[in-house]
Amino acid sequence: MLQDDAHPPSGAQGAGHGSPSDALLASWRDRTIRTRGYLPGDWDAAETSRLATALAGSGDVVAASCAYATTRYRSGWSHDEVLDDLEDLCAVTPASAHQRACSAVRQTASVWIHELTVETLARPHRDPLTGLPTVGFLLVDVERLYRDPSERPEQTHLLVVAELSPELAGADRIAALLALSHQAERSLPAEAVVAALGSSGIAAVLPNTAENLGPIRSLASGPHPVRVVVEAAPPSRALLEGRLASHAAIGLEAGR
Repeated sequence: MLQDDAHPPSGAQGAGHGSPSDALLASWRDRTIRTRGYLPGDWDAAETSRLATALAGSGDVVAASCAYATTRYRSGWSHDEVLDDLEDLCAVTPASAHQRACSAVRQTASVWIHELTVETLARPHRDPLTGLPTVGFLLVDVERLYRDPSERPEQTHLLVVAELSPELAGADRIAALLALSHQAERSLPAEAVVAALGSSGIAAVLPNTAENLGPIRSLASGPHPVRVVVEAAPPSRALLEGRLASHAAIGLEAGR
């Protein structure tokens, strides 16, 4: 909701800032750090000042939004975090800048998605041995679960990791990995997001339903020893990425 010009945000009143853009930046910064719990060093960037200046009427909003979105994306900010940040900016922006604020939100969202697309296309989509999607592609595919604030992946979805025995090596490990990959493709439901974990095995994110328990158990029914780990999906994309990386690292050690 945009701030009424006649009632400036409390952070700007009496702040003694020398220009409207300085006052807007200070109010935005104070509100976001207070409500979202960021450390100042994690929030501050030259591009936030540039965007505040543009919204105050002294710069190109499109160019400033592009720079802001690119910086936030490359700093590891999620789509939700960026939109939360812009929501706080809109809350302290004067009503007279309504059109510029809308433009900033639209442009930032577009550039953030563009950055994600470019990064995704630069990655291999398929594991060359198994033909399954890579972990990077899985993380992109499940982004929607973590982008929607109404979703609670830890309550509605499972993370399944099927790991090969560390005793398997060489040609036996390759054969076991191929057999496991084929079993996953045959057995897991269409809504499962499956990926190869290097030489470790496979991972999948799928809905937590009774109907999916049988297909999950079938991953251990092949001719090679497989350990199937089933847990609630992590509550954030970053935690999911960390869990997958740790399982992949275990497989890398086992395959040596």
